[in-house]
Amino acid sequence: MKQQRRTHSSEFKSKVALEALKDRKTLSEIASEYQVQINTIKCQTLRRLQFERYASKPIST
Repeated sequence: MKQQRRTHSSEFKSKVALEALKDRKTLSEIASEYQVQINTIKCQTLRRLQFERYASKPIST
């Protein structure tokens, strides 16, 4: 039987991404603490960085 995929809230994703960006713990430690895969942390962190870079661009009119 196929397992249901877990869905994470945006708050949870941000929390994990910020934890990875702080660079105080290894990705393995963060993954075991939040019970997610390392690739998930990498994707969430990359998305957060891309969003912040996009959001910080000035709007040209």
